[in-house]
Amino acid sequence: MGLVLTHELRLGRWQDVLADVERCDVILTDPPYSERTHAGFRSGAAIEQLHDGFHRNRLAYEALATTEAVQFVERWSPVVGRWSLIFGDNVSTVGWSAAWGDAGWVTFAPLAWLKRAAAPRMSGDGPCSAVEYVAAARPRRRTDRHHGSTPGYYETMTVRSYLKDNSNTVIGTKDVAGLKRILYDYSRPGDLILDCFAGTATVGQACIETGRSYIGAEMDPKTYALGMKRLKGSTPCLPGLEPDRWRDDPAPEQTDLFG
Repeated sequence: MGLVLTHELRLGRWQDVLADVERCDVILTDPPYSERTHAGFRSGAAIEQLHDGFHRNRLAYEALATTEAVQFVERWSPVVGRWSLIFGDNVSTVGWSAAWGDAGWVTFAPLAWLKRAAAPRMSGDGPCSAVEYVAAARPRRRTDRHHGSTPGYYETMTVRSYLKDNSNTVIGTKDVAGLKRILYDYSRPGDLILDCFAGTATVGQACIETGRSYIGAEMDPKTYALGMKRLKGSTPCLPGLEPDRWRDDPAPEQTDLFG
């Protein structure tokens, strides 16, 4: 008998529409980044003329406050069984790691998400942001002891798509192939993946294509509609063909350095 999978995208704030979620295996989500990123966000998709002749993008959502991150961790730390994987910039990932550490979780150096074809910094006053990070944490009660360490590094393509009626809004910028590699490394087939800041549900598409269950929340109605369209158009993974790096038995310990 194959895995019974569910895939849901809910419209509203995660605090409201995910209140009934009592357990999940992995959090994989891409929340708003730090104030620094929001205040100085510039890229090749510029939309607003500035006095200095350059342009500035305005992100379509507000930065996540430190208190909100703490609230998030307090809500989900008793619920998540395996991993919390939260995208951020070089500033926000520090805050996420600290919040999970304060909750008693084991935290690690952030995973690197290297974006090939990243947009240039149009002001020309420094390098573009070619790397994002993923704050990785797990409960101290470790259960997954029978697999090798993951590389902690993901090289992906930068993806850009726009709302047809609002060119100011960049959506769905995460590479599905890269997200599938993260799921392959940090979850098992059949796991329930929680995505509290779903956007257009790119994580949901990756879950469908790798045989994972998915619950996401998105508060913007237009973005939610695009996410629903993405999920309905995704191709489910065939039962028994889910990517699975997990072995039934522990790998034998290497006793000889040269053996």
